[in-house]
Amino acid sequence: LIFQLPHEVFCRICRYVSIASLLSTVRSVSKRCATTAIAEVRERTRATLRDALERGFEADRAVLSEAKLSETKEDEEVVRVVDTKEYDEEQSRVRRLLPALAEALERALSTASADHRALTSKCRSICFNLSDKKNPSLRQRLLSGDLEPPALMRMSTQQMASDALKDQRSQWHRKSLACAILMTNPHISHRASNTHP
Repeated sequence: LIFQLPHEVFCRICRYVSIASLLSTVRSVSKRCATTAIAEVRERTRATLRDALERGFEADRAVLSEAKLSETKEDEEVVRVVDTKEYDEEQSRVRRLLPALAEALERALSTASADHRALTSKCRSICFNLSDKKNPSLRQRLLSGDLEPPALMRMSTQQMASDALKDQRSQWHRKSLACAILMTNPHISHRASNTHP
């Protein structure tokens, strides 16, 4: 029955099938099904990446529009206002680049691994970090070309994280290490409790 469906109908049906099913079950039915399933997965991935990029850049825009930039010059407070025309042109340029950037990210992601679970996990991690309002440096590095999509695919979640999250993880690590040392060496914890009333 599935082999008799017109291609457009089959493509529409694939839109309602989970990515896991598309990658495992539907791909194994026939070459036609596999091609359609992979195309659907790639389109969904591009859309997800594009949405993450848009959310991230929208957060950057909100922060920038709320910020009041000021500097002191000869004991005078000078408030600089961002030129709205220049700002709007930059935002327009960024919006035009996002679909191409999302496509480049999707291509790099699809060539990174054949394991769909690893790809799904990597995609989630990338989307989280790209949409994180506290991580504008990652988005700017991608947009400027300092960070290429294949290089982003090789980064760990810790490397992609914002500076604030890296600091938080470092604090957690130090605390858990200190707790582990105290728990494994009772003499240290006893000595510490005697010196600090």
